[in-house]
Amino acid sequence: MNLFKPHFWYNKRQRNGVLFLVSIILILQFVYFYVDFSSDKIINTNSSEISYFQKQIDSLKIIALENIKPKIFPFNPNYITDFKGGKLGMSIQEIDRLHEYRKQRKFVNSVKEFQQITKISDSLLNEISPYFKFPDWVVKRNKLLAKNKKVTSFSSSNFSNVSFSTEISSEIEKSIIKKININTASFKAILKIPNIDYELCKKIFEYRDEVAELQDISEIKNIDNFPIDKYDRIVLYLKAE
Repeated sequence: MNLFKPHFWYNKRQRNGVLFLVSIILILQFVYFYVDFSSDKIINTNSSEISYFQKQIDSLKIIALENIKPKIFPFNPNYITDFKGGKLGMSIQEIDRLHEYRKQRKFVNSVKEFQQITKISDSLLNEISPYFKFPDWVVKRNKLLAKNKKVTSFSSSNFSNVSFSTEISSEIEKSIIKKININTASFKAILKIPNIDYELCKKIFEYRDEVAELQDISEIKNIDNFPIDKYDRIVLYLKAE
C-alpha cells in the first residue's frame, strides 16, 4: 500500500495550506538573516534606580556569604581539643602546650595567660579571644583584682593556682565563691570543686559516712592522703553546718 500520495492528489484547500506554511517559513528566514533587531540606545547604568537595586543585590550577597561561613560560638579555652584547636588556626605545638598545662590541674583564667601558655601570635589571639567564655566567678574575680591592683599583686602566668597571701585577696575570693555544705552536698557538686578529683571526692564521702556529720570543715584533714597543700584552696568552697 502506497502511504505517500502525490502532491496533486491533495485537494486545492490542502495545497494552499502547504503553500502558506512554506511561505511563512521563508519569510521568517528572511527576517532572521536580513533584519537587524539590535538597538543603539545607551542604557545609563548610573541611574539612581539601578544603583538602588545593585546595593540590594550586594547586601544579599554579603548575607549569603556570612551564612555559609563557619560560625564560632563562645567556648571555654581550657577545653580546646586537637580538632577544635586546628579549626581555630592553632598549631600542634600551641595545642600541646595548653594540654600540658591542663594536665597539671591548672586552669587558664585570662586571655593574657592563654597567650603566655600557648605562645600564640597576637593576630590569632585577637581573632579568637572575643569568643573566650570564662566562668562567671572568674570574670568577677578578674574585675575585682583589676580594681585592687594597688593592694594585691598577682602574676598572670600562674593566675589559676595563685596563692592568696594577704587578707584582702582572701576576702576578694570569698566574696565571689558561694560555699556549699559538705554534710549535705551531692557527690556531683563536690566533684566540681577545683583541686578535688574523683578519688578525693570518694574519700570525702566515705569519711562523711564514717563520722555521720562534720562539725568543722578542718576535719577533712583527717581523711587519708588528703592533699594538705591544697587545703586552703578547697575550703574556700566548703563549709560544715
